[in-house]
Amino acid sequence: MWKTDQNGQITDELLAIIDWQVLMEGSPMFDLARSLATCTPKEIRNEAEKFIVDYYLENLTKEMTNGFTVPYTKKQLQDCYNYGLIHQAFGFLVSGLFFVEGLENSDKDKNEKIDAIAQRCRGLIEDADVLLSGDFKYLYEKYGQ
Repeated sequence: MWKTDQNGQITDELLAIIDWQVLMEGSPMFDLARSLATCTPKEIRNEAEKFIVDYYLENLTKEMTNGFTVPYTKKQLQDCYNYGLIHQAFGFLVSGLFFVEGLENSDKDKNEKIDAIAQRCRGLIEDADVLLSGDFKYLYEKYGQ
């Protein structure tokens, strides 16, 4: 996207780059799961998970006006978040490798960054395992064999 000047004419100055590679129609909970899974360590993600669905639903309810109501329940939001987290857990195993590959050998923090990525992968897989052993066991039984 290009910036425009005061007359609304397009300039050659870059305004933004939009990355369409993960674009899809779906629940905001899936986006939230992706953000928390890829951008936070397990401990911070787990703390956010204690309140984030309630917080989202509370604020969405406040924003719904003119006779509109929230089209889903807290359980539906939580389930969608959990589906997203399971998806991200396995996806991050691959994307985490790309992050590692992108690190420069000259990066003085390379080993710490690799460790952080590995810990994030481990935490995601551990949490996905809890879900796939519990409320989402039917997914494992259907697709995990």
